[in-house]
Amino acid sequence: MAVMDYDKPFINNADFVVSFAETTLQAYGCRHMVINKEIFTDEFYDLSPSDTAKVIRKFADNGIRLAVTGDFSIHKDKQLYGALCDGGIGGYFFFADDENEALKLLRDDRIGET
Repeated sequence: MAVMDYDKPFINNADFVVSFAETTLQAYGCRHMVINKEIFTDEFYDLSPSDTAKVIRKFADNGIRLAVTGDFSIHKDKQLYGALCDGGIGGYFFFADDENEALKLLRDDRIGET
């Protein structure tokens, strides 16, 4: 499991988050990742439904589970947050208040079962 903390945003689209996760998987063998929300630009939270589905599909194909930590109150009206919180995530992409909650979500093997 990888826990990463960033202070500057640099992920701004679906392709970049997939590439970042796949690179982390290949370089470190980590399928479960915790990242603070500061890694994402504001534009990232406005992903289209098709881009959100693309991210989830790629994560599922690679067995990657990502938990993003932080205060998401300013993003609750954004497209991505709404889609993920409506249950369209399949257990691969989570929003968590803090690192402890994120680790608990990623360790829960029941999440993502069909």
